[in-house]
Amino acid sequence: MDIRYLAGLIDGEGCIGIYRKWKNKHKDASYVALLVLGMKNQNLLERIRAEYGGALSRNRVTGAWHLQWQNEEAMRLVGQCLPHLIIKRQLANLCVLFEKMRAKEQANRPRIGACNFGSYSPFYHQFASYLAAKSKQLIKRQYR
Repeated sequence: MDIRYLAGLIDGEGCIGIYRKWKNKHKDASYVALLVLGMKNQNLLERIRAEYGGALSRNRVTGAWHLQWQNEEAMRLVGQCLPHLIIKRQLANLCVLFEKMRAKEQANRPRIGACNFGSYSPFYHQFASYLAAKSKQLIKRQYR
């Protein structure tokens, strides 16, 4: 499948954004970059997943299928689609910036074996919070 076709699907049927996830009953926040492509055509999404990866799930209420990518995987795909995106280009640029910052911050965290320990810096949390708010604002603007 051509990357330009996928970029068109993402522009029309996809959602790119930075979202806050809460841990410990809203005491600790973490941030995730997501790319979600949703539609009722399961066959098309399975074909995309076979070529580009991702996690496929179905909404039981609406019957729609969702193909989702997170963090590095999502931003690698967004980076490939970026030159061809029109509507979601600003969101894509924001998410690529977030992922670069997240990867750099994660590389600076203390490591024991294969695990990262320690929390992210206050700057990371402030900047990630700002990018998540900006992402939310851009998403709202698209649906006016």
